[in-house]
Formats: sequence, structure tokens, C-alpha cells
Amino acid sequence: MKVIIAGAGDVGFHLAKLLVREDHEIILIDLDGDRLVHASKHLDVITLKGSSTSFSILEKAQINQAD
Repeated sequence: MKVIIAGAGDVGFHLAKLLVREDHEIILIDLDGDRLVHASKHLDVITLKGSSTSFSILEKAQINQAD
């Protein structure tokens, strides 16, 4: 399953961690580059820097293919 998570803070990171364990494809979107670097170092996720309310960012995340 392809899942897009808006926000790589405590909740988003924990959710991504749980879903990665179940072999889901995870895309984390956040404005904070440091949070994204931390997530990519510790989890097997794709990261996108930007606003999750931005249509162009959601297109880059291929939201039309997300579950």
C-alpha cells in the first residue's frame, strides 16, 4: 500500500515507523528539512520537502496512486 503522511514530527514519524514495518511504501511530506533528514536516516521512506497543502507537492508525491 502507498501511504502519504503529512508531517514528519513525532506523530508522523511514529506512524511511518509502524507502517514501514508492515512493508508499505511511505512518503513523508514536511516543511522542515531536518525532520526529513532524520526520517530518511532511520526509516525506509521517501521524503518530500514542502507543504502538504500544495497541489504541486501532492502531484510529486503521486497522490493519485496513493491508497
